[in-house]
Amino acid sequence: MVVHCRRVRSQNIFLLLAMIPVFLGFSVSVATASAMPGDHQARPFTLLDHICSPSVLEELIKSAEEGHEGAQYYVGAMLFDGMCGEMDEAEGLIWILQAAERGLIDAQHDYGRLSLESATTQEQRYRALYWLGAAAGQGDALSALTLARMHEAGLHGLDQNICLALDWYAAGEALGNDDLIDHAQSLRATSPDC
Repeated sequence: MVVHCRRVRSQNIFLLLAMIPVFLGFSVSVATASAMPGDHQARPFTLLDHICSPSVLEELIKSAEEGHEGAQYYVGAMLFDGMCGEMDEAEGLIWILQAAERGLIDAQHDYGRLSLESATTQEQRYRALYWLGAAAGQGDALSALTLARMHEAGLHGLDQNICLALDWYAAGEALGNDDLIDHAQSLRATSPDC
């Protein structure tokens, strides 16, 4: 069974979640569940089964409550995406914000992006942009490119600002993301005032 996070950024979240037992100091044995008498089909024991087991969730939540930013982020992502059955986007965002406040770049990006999607006031938009900027300021190229696209197109209530978009594209390039170099160069060519 392959499970993808619905909206939380980290493409490697399940790999990282697999490391939780190691971070928490207990060993893991992942094996295939054997068929029970009367079962016609054995179901493999998945990583998600292990992560969502009560003992692992309890340890993860305990670490999050103790202030471990990685645990806070994963608890938030799991709640936001409903990975273990319980879906609570508001509570998930609270945990992700706590991790963002502790400096976790993925949490800063996700909190900014997810908050922006639900922002209804200019103040909420500015707060979301703050977190995207914080992640970009710590070296996250995706956050810089997200801000560039938003300013280029005037998305989420922002005024269209090509010069600011070019600054964010340049930041994204400097941070090692050259996916949009050609686009940024053509935008520069059409915007000589920047």
